[in-house]
Amino acid sequence: HALGTEQALLIGNLITAKALSITTEDSPELSQEYLKAYTAVNQAQEDEVLNYGRLRPEEKYRDIIAGKTSAMLEVALYAGASLSNEWPCNVTGLMAAISDVGIVVQVKDDIEDVQAWLRQDTGDRSKVAQFDIDLQNYTLPVTIAARSENLCNDESASLDPDQIRHIPADVWRQSIHTANQYADIYIERARQQLRSGLYTDRKELTARVTGWSEGFLRYIQEQSLDEAVNRNVQS
Repeated sequence: HALGTEQALLIGNLITAKALSITTEDSPELSQEYLKAYTAVNQAQEDEVLNYGRLRPEEKYRDIIAGKTSAMLEVALYAGASLSNEWPCNVTGLMAAISDVGIVVQVKDDIEDVQAWLRQDTGDRSKVAQFDIDLQNYTLPVTIAARSENLCNDESASLDPDQIRHIPADVWRQSIHTANQYADIYIERARQQLRSGLYTDRKELTARVTGWSEGFLRYIQEQSLDEAVNRNVQS
């Protein structure tokens, strides 16, 4: 965001073009997965922009983040799996688990954005809730808090961001608690997918994905998303 929207978009497009060039040379199959993820991200982003100002239902929020964060994690899993000595193999079930991990990541990120905003402590975060609120891009914890205050009961109506800024602290605490419960549902879903035992013939790949996911999810629950990310980067 420090570069400005236009420059950031141009740099993103250049990175995408380079990534696609690399995957096409290495694996046409992987390039198709990359294109699928890139398409999903852009479609979800467009859906998000078209819904600026609205309090989206949970289903719409989930679909948007599944098309963005989940899609990026899915293609990362596919790319890693394609380098495994057990490739080719069916990764459908693992992709479903990683999709749920993606939803957890985005919900937790939105929660921690709000928490940093309420503390007036941005730290090293790339953005805080104020950024999304100014855009009228209302994330799950913001939507829960706004609905608790009956600020906008019409899903097609636009909500003034100034109303968000006057929500009481106790309402924010409850909305964060509820959003964490929502994330916990997808944590459990991901764990069930990982424990389903569908990939016993691909033991090494399954063990690596399961081990990373279980550790990452546990750290998110016990610490925070920021701590989980930092731990993985350092290791």
